[in-house]
This record gives sequence, structure tokens and C-alpha cells, in this order.
Amino acid sequence: MGSNTSINIPPLKHIVFFDGVCNLCNNAVNTIIDRDKKEEFVFEPLQSENASALLGEPTVEKLEYMIVYTEKSEVLRGSEAALFIADRVSGWPSLFRIARILPKSIRDFLYQSLAKYRYKVFGKRNSCRLPESHIRNRFLESYQNG
Repeated sequence: MGSNTSINIPPLKHIVFFDGVCNLCNNAVNTIIDRDKKEEFVFEPLQSENASALLGEPTVEKLEYMIVYTEKSEVLRGSEAALFIADRVSGWPSLFRIARILPKSIRDFLYQSLAKYRYKVFGKRNSCRLPESHIRNRFLESYQNG
């Protein structure tokens, strides 16, 4: 894991790192923002310097489209990250918790399969998203430099 000495991490927040050019990932971020009533999550593209500093390695190339960095500095990947989010949001996305009945190896296989074909099936943007002003405070970047 990388060094977080120069990154302001908001207290009591979990950071969701996502593939900023992936349409599926951006839609997932929008859904989480809408369903995260306690505002437990902040977001940051995997392509950012903050992601490299906290995670210490490029992750988009490793077929990861979402990683959670918890308030306890734990890094969750794959289906574990998805289930962590599902446990904390309201509405239909919380139904993904049922996936716990599947063995982790099967959950991770399904996750990796989706990650592998995400651009082909859902498309890709030319650049990372810029958060709209009304949700800017939900992104890690808003906590940097003051």
C-alpha cells in the first residue's frame, strides 16, 4: 500500500476508488451517491494521483473497477468491496448482499468477468468525470488543499 502522508482523508469516511472512464463505474458511483443516505462514502478515480498514493499501484489495468479504502485503512477489492458498499446503502443496491451465499471464489469470478468486459458492454468515456458542483463534496479531491 502507498503512503497517505500528503493526502487529507476525511474522518469516518470510506473512499470508493472507481475507474473514472468506465460508464458502468460512473453509473455505479451515481447510484451509491443517491443511496448513501449517511454520506459514508467519498469517491476518487483510480486514475488519480491520490489513488496511486493510497493504493501504491496502478489498478485499472488489473481489471479492477472499484476498490474501497475503509475508514480503518483497510483495502477491499473485488466482490468484498461490492458487498461492503451494499451493506451501507439503501434501496435496491442493498439486494446484492444476497451474493454472500455464493463462495468467494465464484463471487470474485463474476466480478472479474464483469470488470473484464465493462468497456465492451457499457462503453468508455474519453476522460475521467468531473463532479458536478452539487456533489463535489462527495469526492476526495474536495478535501485536499484546505
